[in-house]
Amino acid sequence: MEASRLATYPDVAVCCGPLQFHADRRDLVLNPTLLVEVLSPSSEAYDRGEKFELYKSMTSLQDYVLISQDQPVVEVFSRAGKVWRPTVWTGLDAVILLPSINVRAPMAELFDGVVFPG
Repeated sequence: MEASRLATYPDVAVCCGPLQFHADRRDLVLNPTLLVEVLSPSSEAYDRGEKFELYKSMTSLQDYVLISQDQPVVEVFSRAGKVWRPTVWTGLDAVILLPSINVRAPMAELFDGVVFPG
């Protein structure tokens, strides 16, 4: 994602339709539908704040997903016109809904093999 002179890279990007690249760079996709960030102590504030603000400027973006790495929590911010509506899923029994790509993802599968701190 590029905004002004700043390029950012999500942990996962999903695009629907043909990829649109920055004119000078084949590593910058300009039309993601869904972006995912796995939160870490060093990146969480940036991922929730400045990075999300940059992503919001992308008209193609419909869902922004934040995944906790230390507890079974996933937040999905979905675009509804000009408003971003958050939905939070907690616990391994939950099933995440990703409306922009019509996917249901069981939390137990998403966090399979993850050992949470005690």
